[in-house]
Formats: sequence, structure tokens, C-alpha cells
Amino acid sequence: MNILKHACQVGIKKMKKIINLRLKEFLLLFLMLVLFVNLINSWMKLKERINLIKETENKVIEEEKFQENLERELAQAESDVYIEKQAREKLNMGKDGEIVVLLPTPVLSPSPTAVPDDRSANWQKWMRLFW
Repeated sequence: MNILKHACQVGIKKMKKIINLRLKEFLLLFLMLVLFVNLINSWMKLKERINLIKETENKVIEEEKFQENLERELAQAESDVYIEKQAREKLNMGKDGEIVVLLPTPVLSPSPTAVPDDRSANWQKWMRLFW
């Protein structure tokens, strides 16, 4: 009986070691899975942020070009040549000693449109109107 009891105790100890080993393996595998999922999630967030940075850089470049264009237009608008040109064209002004001539704008008369000649019967016209 002692031998049987001893054999049972040895078997139980081996089973406990196997269970502990399996549990440790399972926990390690679970931890690796959690870390892998976290790594993938972090990588995706990083890619989104990189794309956002690229989009923002492109917007900054566009805004800088727009600002340069506005500065160029401002410099042109502040020049004496541009101011004189606008005064002549839009305000009908001239320099001292010049005569400003205003020509009337031509008025176009509307051209007559031809009415289509429909010689079909009256009942056919009504049919086309409703169907």
C-alpha cells in the first residue's frame, strides 16, 4: 500500500508540474499576443500621424504659395503704374491736358426666333401634351 500511495503522490506531483508548466506557457503566449496586438495598434496610430503630418506640410506649402501670390499682387497694386491704369480704365480719369473720350456701349437687339410650323391635327397636339 505504501508503494501505491507513494506512486500516487509522485503522479500527482508530476501532474502539478505539468499543469504549472502548461499554465506558464499559456500565460506567456497570452502576454505575447497582447503585446503583438498593442504593437500593431501603435504602428497603425503612427502611420495615421505620419499621414496627418504630410497633409499638414502640404497645406503649409500651399498657404505659403498663396501668401507669396498675395504679396506679389499687393506690391503690384501699390505701384504708381497700376494705380494710374486703374484710374484710367475704371474711373475714366486722365492726366492734366488729356481729353477723356467715352464711347457708348453697343446695344444688341434680340434676334427674332422662328416659331416651328406645326401642321398636325389639334387632337394630336393634345395627345403629345398629355402623353
